[in-house]
Amino acid sequence: MHIVEQDKNAVSNYWLDYSVVVGAGLTVDSVALDPDGALAGITVVSKGLNPSELTDSSGNTYPVGTVLGVCIQGGTLGERYALLSRVTSESAEIDDRTLFIDIVDK
Repeated sequence: MHIVEQDKNAVSNYWLDYSVVVGAGLTVDSVALDPDGALAGITVVSKGLNPSELTDSSGNTYPVGTVLGVCIQGGTLGERYALLSRVTSESAEIDDRTLFIDIVDK
């Protein structure tokens, strides 16, 4: 379970790595955030897959279309939100991941 804390007034970016899920030479074909419409009181400002290869501070490289970036805003102090992301790969594999966001006052 992946849990992050976010200030109630913050606008924050989160990254989800799908490179292992989609495998070598494949990319994510589609993304659905909150496909069941369960979120209320928190806003997905933007979302997108990496349009170019990424390298993190540890030197790990991520191919195009394998890292999902999500920008989140708002939320009610003391609440925990479950942000479900569902990706479908070019080979029609489906993977669900949930990011839990605890709203705090930092």
